[in-house]
Amino acid sequence: MSRRARRSTLRYGRLCWTLVPVIAACAVEGIGPGTGISGRNTGKSPTPAPQNSGASASPGGSGIPVASASPIANPSGSTSPSPSGSGATTGGLDTGTSRNPTATPLASVTPVPAASVPNLGDTDGNPIAYAATTGNLAFAAPNRGYVLLAGDKLGEFPSFDPLTGPFTYQAGVTGASKVAPDGSGGVWVAGTSEVVRLSGGMLTAGTRGKVGFPAAALAADAQRVWIAGPEGQGLALQVSDGSTASVAFADKPVLLTADGNGGVLAIDSTGKARHYPAPGQTTPGTFSLGGQVAAVDIGDPGSAGLPGSLWAIVKGATPSVTHFSITAASSVDLGAGETLYSVSRSAIGKAWVLTDKALYRIETGPAGLTRSRFARSETWIPGGLAVDPGDPNKVFASDPVGKAVRRLYTGS
Repeated sequence: MSRRARRSTLRYGRLCWTLVPVIAACAVEGIGPGTGISGRNTGKSPTPAPQNSGASASPGGSGIPVASASPIANPSGSTSPSPSGSGATTGGLDTGTSRNPTATPLASVTPVPAASVPNLGDTDGNPIAYAATTGNLAFAAPNRGYVLLAGDKLGEFPSFDPLTGPFTYQAGVTGASKVAPDGSGGVWVAGTSEVVRLSGGMLTAGTRGKVGFPAAALAADAQRVWIAGPEGQGLALQVSDGSTASVAFADKPVLLTADGNGGVLAIDSTGKARHYPAPGQTTPGTFSLGGQVAAVDIGDPGSAGLPGSLWAIVKGATPSVTHFSITAASSVDLGAGETLYSVSRSAIGKAWVLTDKALYRIETGPAGLTRSRFARSETWIPGGLAVDPGDPNKVFASDPVGKAVRRLYTGS
């Protein structure tokens, strides 16, 4: 090869090595024929945030989050300086300076529509659907509720497996008709001829007792379990040793609620309540709740030998809710003509009441009871009401026809 040819080859090689970094830089910056990009862009196009799926909220009790997406012009909060000087530019790259090219703003993103917020008192998120009709429900512990299912089973809520659906367990008795919490991490289930305590993560059957009659009402605490039959017959089971004792209720109770000290308050169809204490304790006698009662729940704990307070919703042309203790009683009217469904204690001196038209927050105070009314737009009829003991704003109701448990939207 001649000397002149060798010089040409060497010059061509140097030119190639000079252009390689430039070409590589262009490739990195996304600059090239047909790209339509004239400057550096270090940010990625934002992905719109997904809409809220409506699943049950965590035990924090917060309202439904609103999905949104906003375009971010520059994640670093600053822009690169514009090139200046007399250097020539090619494809947006300033070949005459060492400055970065002007940043190109990201394309605008259409915001995701805000998720619709339900009315207070309506379903918050998606119901937990089961394969059988749902009945009354109770919480064994915070975030661990159970609902009675047709077919002698219990369904867990609000926890469920997103792939296989809700968790279900055997009720442990035949003809299961009532479920009640005992305040110590377990639930009692009454059947046609016996009652059993279930506890633990897999609801293992523990203490069991023979009843001998169908249960019309059931109540329990950590000391005793009370079962009332349709004709006023009754049974009290001692939790510590499983022993039972027959009880003859003076009236035919349609509702029972434990007093927290081993005794029970029994309410008949006229609204008369009678206290049945644990053995060795005295009773304050009977009292009236002011009319026919639709539902009751235990209120604040009582002292030894005396019942705690009681929440009751009383039927009538203008229904009402009553907070009763042995020292005082106070009531507040609900909406005229409303159908009463259920009441559940939420915290000290507070309760939730559900009717066909509204969800009510009831609170005690120096001047008596006060109410906050949240209108409902849904028409399904609940089979029971329960409040998570870990969060007084997590209110759940069973939907027998829909075979589901729904969390009610309380705004927090």
